[in-house]
Amino acid sequence: MRPKILNRIGITRSDENGFSSAKTPYKFTPLKRIMNRRNEVYHFCTIVSEEYLVKGLALYESLKNQCDNFHLWICCVDDPSYLILSNMKLSNASILSVAEIETLEYQQVKQTRTLKEYCWTLKPQLSLYVLDNFKEIDRLVYCDADIYFFSHPKPLFDEWGEIFYIHVLATGELQN
Repeated sequence: MRPKILNRIGITRSDENGFSSAKTPYKFTPLKRIMNRRNEVYHFCTIVSEEYLVKGLALYESLKNQCDNFHLWICCVDDPSYLILSNMKLSNASILSVAEIETLEYQQVKQTRTLKEYCWTLKPQLSLYVLDNFKEIDRLVYCDADIYFFSHPKPLFDEWGEIFYIHVLATGELQN
């Protein structure tokens, strides 16, 4: 190629041997680098409070026991759970504070709900936050913190495709 054409498409000569480097708007984020090293990375998210911290850690360990190519986004709704999980430096997890994902509308709703009700309300917001802020993720499964994996999660992703919704059965009191 001629130098003018090379410059126009963002390729410049970088040394005397004629090696060139391409300039591209695509950025390799640390998460994308991990994903590229593996065939498929399974992405999950969950919400924990101090009360559900042990259950959330059991979820993380069950995923770790079944597959090494996963990432769990954990939203902590209180300071104790955030501090504990942040200090643990879990290798396949990102710890988020509830303040990171809350919008003004969610902050207003928070005042009218119990902590458990607010956690239920946050589920779609957490999923949207992860998908909006980490564009390299194309499939995400929300898991309640008290779920435990006894086998590899691949069949879930194979069967569900891109979007899957689970209707949770609750008591009549909670459904109204």
